[in-house]
Amino acid sequence: MRENQQRVISFYDEFHCIGGDCAYTCCENWLICVDDETLARYRKEPGILGAKVRLNLKHHKTQGIVFRNFTKACSFHGRDGLCSLQKRGRIDLMPLVCRIYPRRIVKVCGCTEAYLELSCIQAVSIFLRHQGRLYLKPYEQELPVFWEITEAEADCYEFLKKSREKMLDILWAEGDFFVKIRQIEEYAYTAYQWISRDRLEKAGTVSLPPEERDKEDLRIPDYFPENFPYGTVPVAFLNQLIYRKINQQELHRANPYFEQLLASYRKQYGAVMEEEADGFFAVHVEQMLKKRPEFLWVFRSYYSYFLQRSYMDAAYDYYILSPVMFAGIYTELLILCYLTAYESGKKLTDYEQAELIANMEKTFRHNPAFDRWVLDKIRRELFSK
Repeated sequence: MRENQQRVISFYDEFHCIGGDCAYTCCENWLICVDDETLARYRKEPGILGAKVRLNLKHHKTQGIVFRNFTKACSFHGRDGLCSLQKRGRIDLMPLVCRIYPRRIVKVCGCTEAYLELSCIQAVSIFLRHQGRLYLKPYEQELPVFWEITEAEADCYEFLKKSREKMLDILWAEGDFFVKIRQIEEYAYTAYQWISRDRLEKAGTVSLPPEERDKEDLRIPDYFPENFPYGTVPVAFLNQLIYRKINQQELHRANPYFEQLLASYRKQYGAVMEEEADGFFAVHVEQMLKKRPEFLWVFRSYYSYFLQRSYMDAAYDYYILSPVMFAGIYTELLILCYLTAYESGKKLTDYEQAELIANMEKTFRHNPAFDRWVLDKIRRELFSK
């Protein structure tokens, strides 16, 4: 058994919650899930406080036990913008997710890694000050683990660590960012084909970019859109995600910012034909990047952070394609969001960029059902060709 090693992302210590001063408090418009340990405390808590926490629980069809939201805010969210449980000194009665958010703490094979979720505007603001390749540093204070992956074996863990570094090395070497995304995706697909054949040792020898000797008798699909050089999937694919998988009525309540951005997207690009979308957006993204070249650095940094943060999750099922494809898809969504905001006249200051990234992540991520739908769609429409 490997001795527990704790590492955190390099800007981890810079985060401090600003509580009631936050314009996008995590106590509003979120589904707050209650973990089993905290639920057990609720069942034992005596008196009026115990009755109140139990009264505010309900069963959600996909997320288990959650807090009721009689308004758009958590029942324990006070008028001063603070948590009434925390003010009482009852942090033990706060669900684990409330105690650690926006920290993302995952333990794999006895090794713990901690990041900050970019759905928190304060975390994004810090991230935007630290663009570029980030690193993990040792951390001595004990971290409260949110998710422990116990299924992984030591050889898989070592493979994931090495392959993650291999992808980040190529990503931050000189060269076209979007070409590198394609190389990383082809690498992940090739390596996964060997993993699925129970040839982990062969997956560990795959080059990046992959060479012919890496593929042998593997069938590697050529699914990339020809006319849109700035993304992982065709723009029409993203358009379906936006319109088919976002609950428009729920969006009005849960994320008014993104509802307005989506209205701008519809107004500006609603008349674009599906067969013309890749070429149309390629021209417009190119024009935006000529005027605001610094955005490209943001996109590269976002992709890198997403990949670094999520890749070790593949230890759960060995499906390394999932975090790699999602890194590309979410980066492409981010590019479309930037383009929409830019062409609607927003100046996209540092704060406006943080606002955009946080609200995009809040809308699309933290939704396992959405992720499963996307992966199934990728398998059916892209990799089956």
